[in-house]
Amino acid sequence: MSYRTRETVVLMNGKKILGTLAIVLLVFFVISQPGRAAMSVRSVGTSLAGAGQSMIDFVTQLVA
Repeated sequence: MSYRTRETVVLMNGKKILGTLAIVLLVFFVISQPGRAAMSVRSVGTSLAGAGQSMIDFVTQLVA
């Protein structure tokens, strides 16, 4: 196995480990504090909705 291949394998394993760790922490947060988790999701949703509305307003002003 070449150096480049080993480097790629280590990087991919690192990504898998970090991804799994993030999922485990997310599940722990939802189980331990469901109210705060729901508020966080609601806050992210509100932010995304605001960003979407801003994009719609921009395009509307651009076309008008």
